[in-house]
Amino acid sequence: MTAESTETTVENENSEENSRSDASRGSLTWQPEGADFLLVWLVFLAEHGVSQDVTLNVGGSLVSGTIIKGAEYLDELAATYSSAESNGPRDTLDGLARSVEEFKPLYNTEGLDLSNFKPHYIHLKSAFVLQASDSKLPTDNGFLWRGRLSAVDAFSLGRLG
Repeated sequence: MTAESTETTVENENSEENSRSDASRGSLTWQPEGADFLLVWLVFLAEHGVSQDVTLNVGGSLVSGTIIKGAEYLDELAATYSSAESNGPRDTLDGLARSVEEFKPLYNTEGLDLSNFKPHYIHLKSAFVLQASDSKLPTDNGFLWRGRLSAVDAFSLGRLG
């Protein structure tokens, strides 16, 4: 899949949204169906370099981490493939890292302001899932996490654990 075909998918999603009421789309409180406008604002801040630690309740699970830019998420994902030691042939892993780079234009934030910022995903680094037994997975430095804003049931500022 190329960035161009992904952009088409995003355009199709936007077309569906355009068919809904546009009353709040130009306002600062626009939100994807079911997402919180304050969480959208925190994602916007991250896109402008202001990262925030958060804990998200997603389907009954707690996910805690630091909100990062979409482009940073892609950089970290590409680096994960590039630095993988034994998860596959080196040329395949390098190809995956290059493929991830093709999506970066989707996260160009030049000239982006809150009134036209319409994200559907949130990206976390150093994330972990807190289990009912008060243990966290993973137990090391965490992992990259990407989730739909509309899937977040609740959130709080700060990290757990």
